[in-house]
Amino acid sequence: MMRVHAMTLVAGALGALAVVGIASATPLSNAAAGLKLNAGNSSLIERVHGCNHVCRRGPVPEWAGVVEWHRHVGQFCRPIHCTPGE
Repeated sequence: MMRVHAMTLVAGALGALAVVGIASATPLSNAAAGLKLNAGNSSLIERVHGCNHVCRRGPVPEWAGVVEWHRHVGQFCRPIHCTPGE
C-alpha cells in the first residue's frame, strides 16, 4: 500500500515538472507572433495566396478578371486554360 502511494506521488511530481518546463519554454504573449514568424517555414501550412496547380474555375487577374477554367504553371505561376478533370 505504501509503495502505491509513493509511486503516485513520484508520477505526480514528474507530471508537474513536465508541465512547468513546457509552460516556461513558450510565453503566451508571443505565441501568435511565433506562429506567424514560422508559418513560411513549416511544411504543414499551405500557402493560399500562391497559385493553383490544379484546374479551377475562377477570376484571372492577368486576363482582366475573366472567370475561366485555368491552372497555374511555372515559377511565376503563369495562368493557362484547361478543362475540368485535366
